[in-house]
Amino acid sequence: MLCMEKTGKTGVLRGMSPAGTEVLKAYLEKVSYERNGVITNEGDENKYVYFVEEGLVRGYIGLDGREATFSFSFEGDPVVSTFRPKAIVAEVAMEPTILLRINRERLESLFAVSLELANWGRKIMERSFFDAENYFVNYFWKNKAEQYALLLREHPRLLQRVPLKDIASYLNVTPQSLSRIRAKTK
Repeated sequence: MLCMEKTGKTGVLRGMSPAGTEVLKAYLEKVSYERNGVITNEGDENKYVYFVEEGLVRGYIGLDGREATFSFSFEGDPVVSTFRPKAIVAEVAMEPTILLRINRERLESLFAVSLELANWGRKIMERSFFDAENYFVNYFWKNKAEQYALLLREHPRLLQRVPLKDIASYLNVTPQSLSRIRAKTK
């Protein structure tokens, strides 16, 4: 799943009232990760919910001794798997990355007392569900060349920032197969 609702620096707050923004900002904390910095491992307890301010995060699962990429989160995106109490995917910074984080218990308590924040959280989860559904409907069932062409059309910046081995992992092909597909599309 690609988290593609790009909104820029601290743009995850877009659409909120100034009062709602100030409430949430009061609890957001900036944290930095170097390239390849681990944000969560599979099975970790998620104490925080993260949003990408700058950089890029890749979500993946270990599968039969290899990694299967599940998501890419860019600037303005939530790191979706961190909304779960326990991480089902590993999250790693693919480049120097600044995240905004909020303690998940605090966020849940804010949802309980603020309809605006609860609706904001619901919209994030709706978008995440839409992205996951889109992946399975538009990528999973198509042949690999069609998947790659669709990825190029919908998300051209992936090729600028994501190594081909990770794109291959996202498309569930080997890097060699992706190279052959790319050669045929040029």
